[in-house]
Amino acid sequence: EKEAVIERMLTTQIQGKDLADSGLTPEERQAGGSPAGDALRFSLNFGIKADARKQTEELWRTIGNSSNDPTTKQLAQAYVDRLEIFDYLDAASRAYQKKYGKIPATPEALVAEGIIPAVPQDPFGFTFIINKDGTSGINTTSSFSATVPQ
Repeated sequence: EKEAVIERMLTTQIQGKDLADSGLTPEERQAGGSPAGDALRFSLNFGIKADARKQTEELWRTIGNSSNDPTTKQLAQAYVDRLEIFDYLDAASRAYQKKYGKIPATPEALVAEGIIPAVPQDPFGFTFIINKDGTSGINTTSSFSATVPQ
């Protein structure tokens, strides 16, 4: 059952459809507490840690370059773009820490202090956050529409 839910979620995302059209119950689509939600949070955060980012980026580049499916290519590029945004936000966070001696509370703080001109948009519509260790991430507690970026 858990594997079937995960497969439907990921297939829906790859196909560029809204999760509401996946056949999953609202409970299964929720990010909190369910096995499907745990799997979704894992898939959304997979590879965002700085030490795994380059490998994950290469993986997505390989998927995009080797696929003949335009949707898969587009999805792979969106993941590469997201990983590059994480690197950008991490560098901005380090600059903020160096200048102010503390970790920024939000990406918006980076804008307010002139470190970056604007908070980048996540290709998948999530909100970027700054973690307590100063690294960037995404807010996975809000519901979202898993669509392939256009």
